[in-house]
Amino acid sequence: MKKIQKMIASVVALMTLLAITPMAAHAEWKSNYTGWWYTEGNTWATGWRYINGNWYYFYSDGYMAHDTTIDRYYVNSSGAWTTNQTSTVNNVQDTKIKLTFNNEDVIVKLYDNPTSRDFLTLLPLTTTLEDFAGSEKISMLSKRLSTEDAPTGSDPSVGDFAYYSPWGNIIMYYKDAGYANGVIKLGKIESGVEKLGNINGDVTVKIEKIN
Repeated sequence: MKKIQKMIASVVALMTLLAITPMAAHAEWKSNYTGWWYTEGNTWATGWRYINGNWYYFYSDGYMAHDTTIDRYYVNSSGAWTTNQTSTVNNVQDTKIKLTFNNEDVIVKLYDNPTSRDFLTLLPLTTTLEDFAGSEKISMLSKRLSTEDAPTGSDPSVGDFAYYSPWGNIIMYYKDAGYANGVIKLGKIESGVEKLGNINGDVTVKIEKIN
């Protein structure tokens, strides 16, 4: 009888220990053609995570940030936090960029914000513009830009030059568009906006700083 009581006591103790000590969720790195993410059980990591001795930042869709600045901290090509530098470009007030395609130029005056500063670090840049929704030209960037201090969304109009943070692409509006979450305005097209709407199909464009 005493042996049975001891066995029952042992089982109860074990069940109590399991109840107060949660099982560690299986965590691992995974990747696809879009990028890397870090699983946490049945979901993925978001925000800052300390993994194997390094800090990493994961966007709301789970993908790891890299080669960009998040919350004033720079993460390198491996995604690891390295410095607390916001950018090598400190001020873009009155800065203009030029988009060249088919022997045509479009001039854009940039706004001074963290996203614009981060974009300038990519220049000069040669990329492909694609038409989207019959109102804008878009192009995917090689890295995500900083969204520090950015509004949750914007109501773009003709001539706006913007960044769409959920996808990681730049946008040039040649027609008005409705409010959209994730749109961050980088600047305003000063001349040549009508040329964008006249492009048929995809076009290669060179983007460079002119002052």
